Amino acid sequence: MDPAGLTRLPVEAVPARYLVGSGDVLFRYRSESNTACALDDRFREPALAILPLFILRPKREVVLPEFVAWAINLPRAQRHCDRFARGTNMRMIPRAVLSDLEVTAPGLDVQRRVVVCDGLARRERTLSIQAAEERRRLYIRILEDLVAEPASSSAEFPFLCERPELPLDAIREAVVNAVAHRDYRSTANVQVCLYHDRLEIVSPGGLPAGMTEAELGLKSVPRNPLLFGVLHRMDAVEHIGSGIRRIRDLCREWGVPAPVIDVSEHWVTVGFRRPAVGGEGSGATSEGPGRDRLGTKSAPSRDSPQVVGGSAYHGAHGGGGKKGPDQVQEPGSQAAVGGWMDRDDHS
Repeated sequence: MDPAGLTRLPVEAVPARYLVGSGDVLFRYRSESNTACALDDRFREPALAILPLFILRPKREVVLPEFVAWAINLPRAQRHCDRFARGTNMRMIPRAVLSDLEVTAPGLDVQRRVVVCDGLARRERTLSIQAAEERRRLYIRILEDLVAEPASSSAEFPFLCERPELPLDAIREAVVNAVAHRDYRSTANVQVCLYHDRLEIVSPGGLPAGMTEAELGLKSVPRNPLLFGVLHRMDAVEHIGSGIRRIRDLCREWGVPAPVIDVSEHWVTVGFRRPAVGGEGSGATSEGPGRDRLGTKSAPSRDSPQVVGGSAYHGAHGGGGKKGPDQVQEPGSQAAVGGWMDRDDHS
């Protein structure tokens, strides 16, 4: 939970038992999903907990708040809540049900390792979803904007004689490489630019330390190994170092030149040369207004790109944006769980 997304309202004096802060755990007892969340060190000011929330205050010398939230969200604990849930349209978990929940708490060192591993697993799930969506969005834009080149003519079924100018699998590989190997410290975007004579995929950040331009396609130094691992498990990439070779092989099989890779201190650009356009009856010549046209359809100029896709892809590195504000209604209540919670009988 991000405190920046909470609503700030002027309120009169509020009993301390309704205020929460760093180290507290909130449990949604009336919701479609009854899960828990630990408040981290970003909660430097007291916040007012409202219904339908139970407030859990773990004894930190015995159990970590993050471990408590993790244990409550486990399938075993959720089945315990399901068994005693009330209500039809909206589930409600009585406080006694949460109080009867047994949690095995190992030593604090083990708890810390569990919390760290759980955080990495949740981040991996987020990266996986964002990477899949980003790849799908960029790939669709390329398919929409890449002009199809007629391979031959057929008066009866002309649409059967068309194929893409460039191998789509090679473009897909280049886009995935740009997302996987870009420098996420940069605020620049991954860009896909369609020119009159070429298609460029531009990735922020130069080559990783320890790698030279001559070694492209021969060796690989992954800049983002965690993200690369996610993409590999999604079958979006193969083994490390195979991307450039695969792109070149696909272009050779398609009968088009291999892409030109331009490396600078802050950018890596993969440029696919588009097949020559024009010819008899096309209206395109080497000079004059027809130079930037393919048949009767306008095309971007040679030096002015049409940006068909771009992504800052910041969510994969630093989380999503702000959440919606939580509306303040009524004070919440507290639950005591076992002997590792402070109980407040005034709730």
